[in-house]
Amino acid sequence: MAESLLHSPSLGVPSRRAKPERGAQPTATAIRCHALNGVVERSVRDLRLAPRMERAVLDTLRFSEPDFHNVTVLEARSRTGSTIALAAWEPLVETGEADDPRILMLRCVCVDPDWQECGVGSSLVENVIQTADERGVSLIVTYAWPSAGAFFERHGFRPVPSDRKLSGHFRPLALRLANGSA
Repeated sequence: MAESLLHSPSLGVPSRRAKPERGAQPTATAIRCHALNGVVERSVRDLRLAPRMERAVLDTLRFSEPDFHNVTVLEARSRTGSTIALAAWEPLVETGEADDPRILMLRCVCVDPDWQECGVGSSLVENVIQTADERGVSLIVTYAWPSAGAFFERHGFRPVPSDRKLSGHFRPLALRLANGSA
C-alpha cells in the first residue's frame, strides 16, 4: 500500500520559451508531468482498449504544464517515492457560463496496475471527497468506464441520466455533498 498521499495543487509556472535552451534542466512541473503521465499511460493500457480508443483516452488524460493552473492533483507514492496513483480535479466549466467552484469535475483517478486492488484508489477518492467538502463543493461529477462504475458507487457516486455519452463508453456519475444545493 502507498506510504503517503501528497497534495500538490501548484507545481510551478510553465516556461514561456518556445523551445528549451540546449542543456536546460526540465522544470519541476515537467518532471511531475512525466511521472503522472506514466501512471496514466500504464493504467489506460491495462484497460486493453482498441488502439484508436486508447489514443483518444490518453490524449484526454495526459497532463501538460499549463494544466496545473486549473487542475489539482492528489498523488499516492510508494515507499521509494515513485508516483503510483493519482486523482485530478478542477472546477466544472460549462460552455458559456462562468466556472462554478461549488461543482467539481473529477478528471481522473488512475492507479498503476501493480497497485490496483490495494485500496490506493479508494484512499484517493475519499481524500478528494473530504477536500471538496471542506472547500464547500456541493457536487462532484465524473465520467467513468462502465467497469469502474461500481468502484465509484461504493464511494457514494450515482449514475446521472444523460443522453450525452463520450465515445459511447463513458458513464456520467455524480456525488452530491451536504454543502449547498447544486
